[in-house]
Amino acid sequence: MVFKAHEENIYGLVVAADGYTIATCSDDKTIKSWDLRYESGSQPRLNFNKVFDVILNDVAFSPDSRFIALGCNDNSICLLSRKTGQLLQQFSVHEDAVYCVRFSPDSETLISSALDNSIFTWDISDLQNVYSPQPIKQLKLHRVGSLHQIILSELIMYSRTTCCAVK
Repeated sequence: MVFKAHEENIYGLVVAADGYTIATCSDDKTIKSWDLRYESGSQPRLNFNKVFDVILNDVAFSPDSRFIALGCNDNSICLLSRKTGQLLQQFSVHEDAVYCVRFSPDSETLISSALDNSIFTWDISDLQNVYSPQPIKQLKLHRVGSLHQIILSELIMYSRTTCCAVK
């Protein structure tokens, strides 16, 4: 199946644990959630289409299927409801564009990395009582280059020019 999802470059794509829900984020400042089980013409069914005021660089589903995280070009991380796309929280601590967001396997921690070579971990286990979340840990890499991917199982950071592993 080939379908047109966005008007500009797609920067993030993620498949949910259910195997049929995907989300995409783009240079066109939108996140779209799709259900691949159902088609409308030649397109999968669109669960929601949310427009932001900023370019979206990365997208991740929480393993428990409650949240979608977005890494944004304005140095922030947005946490959305997976079902509705409603913005639940926005975190702004990075000093440059956020290019990678990932959840821990238990969905209680969100990890973000940015072009400022920093990595933050966020406790999102009790969002009801957290109005302005603060990072619980910070790692700052003193290297030239930018972080682009985090793989939680090993916490491996990939840079444009170097690769290092932190355990």
